[in-house]
Amino acid sequence: MYGYSVSLSGDTLAVGSPSDNFEYKNDQGTLFCYTRNADGSWRDRGKTGGGEWGRSNGNLKVGWAVAQDGSYQAAGAPAEGSNRGAVYVRERSASVLQARGFVLEPDTSSGDLFGTAVALAWPYLAVGAPGHGSDGAGWLYEHTAENGTWTKVGGRIDTASLG
Repeated sequence: MYGYSVSLSGDTLAVGSPSDNFEYKNDQGTLFCYTRNADGSWRDRGKTGGGEWGRSNGNLKVGWAVAQDGSYQAAGAPAEGSNRGAVYVRERSASVLQARGFVLEPDTSSGDLFGTAVALAWPYLAVGAPGHGSDGAGWLYEHTAENGTWTKVGGRIDTASLG
């Protein structure tokens, strides 16, 4: 399912492939990165599966949803942990792709599909989980550069909390 999700930011293209058998793990999923050359062609800048974040099991579905802002990219992995879900974030520099952590929401459980939707406006990350509760939910996080962690901003966003 190459091209299941895409995100374009300036001269950088992120492509998600959640059914890719990256690192020889079935359905681990992959996030591909490309940059545009001066002549308009695209250059492969590398791909990442869950192993970059220490997640080497199969069936993560990395790349189900992708988002990027500047040199930062986020990839939803809604099948992580029995469909509990996770989001992986990385930074693209001139020569390397570097992991910037992954987000697991403590307020989720099996079947919530956290990471089905992602939006990134650095240093903020919004994540959707359509299987949470009866109507689904979303969360907002902020990245703290000093310690490299993701902190929840406010509480869960769902129909009950919005009224």
